[in-house]
Amino acid sequence: MARSIKEVHTINYYPINEGAARRAKEMNSFSDYKEGSATAEYRAMVDKAAAIAEKQKSRVDPMYHEKIDHLLDTYARKLAENMNQGFAIDARVPSVMIAGPANFPVGKKEKQNRARDSNMEEWRHIQGLLDKIRSTGMGGISADDPAAIEKLQKKLKKNVNMESVKKKVRQHGGELQEKAQRNADFKGHYEWQKGKGRVFVPPSGNLKERIELDITDGGMVAEVEPKAEYSAYVELGTRFMEAQPYLKPAFNEQKEKFKKDMDKLVR
Repeated sequence: MARSIKEVHTINYYPINEGAARRAKEMNSFSDYKEGSATAEYRAMVDKAAAIAEKQKSRVDPMYHEKIDHLLDTYARKLAENMNQGFAIDARVPSVMIAGPANFPVGKKEKQNRARDSNMEEWRHIQGLLDKIRSTGMGGISADDPAAIEKLQKKLKKNVNMESVKKKVRQHGGELQEKAQRNADFKGHYEWQKGKGRVFVPPSGNLKERIELDITDGGMVAEVEPKAEYSAYVELGTRFMEAQPYLKPAFNEQKEKFKKDMDKLVR
């Protein structure tokens, strides 16, 4: 179910298990459960999060709005899951006040309490999403942000000597090429050959020699590409031979260094 806040963003409310909430109340209290109270509590918390999200969107560049909306939806979904799990846990074993001390299932109660602790820890983690909403768009560029490249380019054009950027692009492109070539120093591999079975194939060195670097887009892009026709088979493997990744590990290592250098340039 959804509704609109200020006609800006549609909030997704996820289902709350009212039956489980009622059973949890009955297992732990003599007072009657007010129908719909769990859902009302959940929606109040989501509405508060939505207000935080809208306030943050009013403070930051529109390019951050989609990320804020995604964080809000994640909060709403995970909160519903956590609350429903909490109701299920509370309904497992009655409190001693309800059940009485005679033949009270102490072992089951201890297990229930451990589950409650875990559920509460998860609840704290979910509340931490509100801090993420409040900080989105306020600081640097996050490596896991899908719009990171666009944001970086905007900052670069505004704050940086582009020749310095081109120098770094070429430097990191060269280092990426060297890393990939080192990783491609294979010792051979086994593959399945028709009529022969599993056969050892010694390395030729061809793939390593054909990992090439191209600088394009006026010096703003470095492309490291293995030009051997079978390069993807070695990187990803096939049903006849095991993967021997050489490019992705090199890229994952180099990109973090590149991002750090770019952050230094735009400060």
